Amino acid sequence: KKMGLDLFKMVPDTFAASETLCNALNIDDASRLHANKAAAVLAKMEISQRSFKKFYQILKDLQPPSFDGPGYSKYFDMLQYFEMLSSPPYSDFFEGQPPSSNKIILSLKNIGSAGGMVHRLITQIALSYAMGKALLMPKIIPKMIMLDEVWMLLQHQSLGNYIQNLSRRGRKYNINLMMATQNIEDMTGNVDVKNVLVNSDTVIFLRQSEATVSALKEHFVLSDFAVSFLMKLAIGQALIKYGNHMVPVNILPDKEQLELFRPR
Repeated sequence: KKMGLDLFKMVPDTFAASETLCNALNIDDASRLHANKAAAVLAKMEISQRSFKKFYQILKDLQPPSFDGPGYSKYFDMLQYFEMLSSPPYSDFFEGQPPSSNKIILSLKNIGSAGGMVHRLITQIALSYAMGKALLMPKIIPKMIMLDEVWMLLQHQSLGNYIQNLSRRGRKYNINLMMATQNIEDMTGNVDVKNVLVNSDTVIFLRQSEATVSALKEHFVLSDFAVSFLMKLAIGQALIKYGNHMVPVNILPDKEQLELFRPR
């Protein structure tokens, strides 16, 4: 409770904060027009005055479309979505002081029947916050956002779309995106993330199984020899694809590195 994860206080861009919540709630594009109007009003305020509570109040105070207009029902549907966030357990995310540390650990254990919605909302808030922090840094500084166990994120369609947007925007700000998963089909099965993956300059393949052969050939245009090579890799071996180049590597850690990274 009182986690302080209020994007309108944490992210300078009120439109990005609004869009993140709309994605998490799966609000359609037509309804987002009203959310953008509220975000525009909030953007004129000092960041210390902004909050989700204020955003929701502005939404409620907006002039609704005419009763017989096409946007009338959409407007109230959108209000209903955001009303849900203004009540527990979701309102507990926003209340409290925003975290001041650059390192934030969020535990999603024991979140009960609301798990799917909570997981999607918390994850999108965390990604948006990380992106916001990176955008505030000078462009000349190289930055990296690493997403491990990507399959967990791809349980929600909106997160696949968010990853693609993050990839596109990040290139302009010297942000490198690294994604890791144990099964290549976790990524190729999602249209948004597949587009990010196949357009990546660098892909590092570890040992593959026969189950992934078709995906490797279809999306990475690997030769039969390369695929056969991947299926025979041992621990510490990999194949790096950089552009049109293929480079086999053998990682030989020293004693200190083994001690540092060995699971306990």
